[in-house]
Amino acid sequence: MKTINKGIITAAILGASAFAASAAQASDGTVTINGQVVAQTCVIDINGQGANPTVTLPTVQTSALPSVGKVAGRTGFTMSLSGCATTAPTGAGSGNVRAFFEQGPNVDPTTGFLINRAPTTLAANVQVGIVNASDAVSVQGLNLNAPAATQGETNVAIAATGPTLLNYAAQYVVAGGTSSATIGASAGGVSTSVTYALHFN
Repeated sequence: MKTINKGIITAAILGASAFAASAAQASDGTVTINGQVVAQTCVIDINGQGANPTVTLPTVQTSALPSVGKVAGRTGFTMSLSGCATTAPTGAGSGNVRAFFEQGPNVDPTTGFLINRAPTTLAANVQVGIVNASDAVSVQGLNLNAPAATQGETNVAIAATGPTLLNYAAQYVVAGGTSSATIGASAGGVSTSVTYALHFN
């Protein structure tokens, strides 16, 4: 357990103790959280850059992104998994794997795409979609707001010999920012990131 926020949490609890009696009856529901930790052994390499790569999208013109929903610049990246146990560990399902792109601060809660965080002048109305490499060109992106197993990633059987390959791509997508579908991208930079985990199932 990380301890960096322990002081803040403790202070919040102490500060709220005076209200504990009255607040105890004010709850509206219960959130139940389940999970599973498994002893897999996979080593991840993405495009020869290890587990934390940079994917560079091509430079495109604004005319390639003229309106909401348009995509451009699809660029593939492959998660190559080696050393994985071919027999699923207890709790890991049937020996299949896919990536789970986590719901961090760069995931737009409305679109499910990645928010443009370019540090200088950014390309307005542009976000980044993550797709399966095999998806049709019309697909804008996986819904990164969805829980594991429902984002839309392709499920892949762990290879008995050689690496297991998970093929994805990143692309520009015009997500809007106004109510008009005719508003496209403006010129500027695009930069974002997303964390991921392997989902064994």
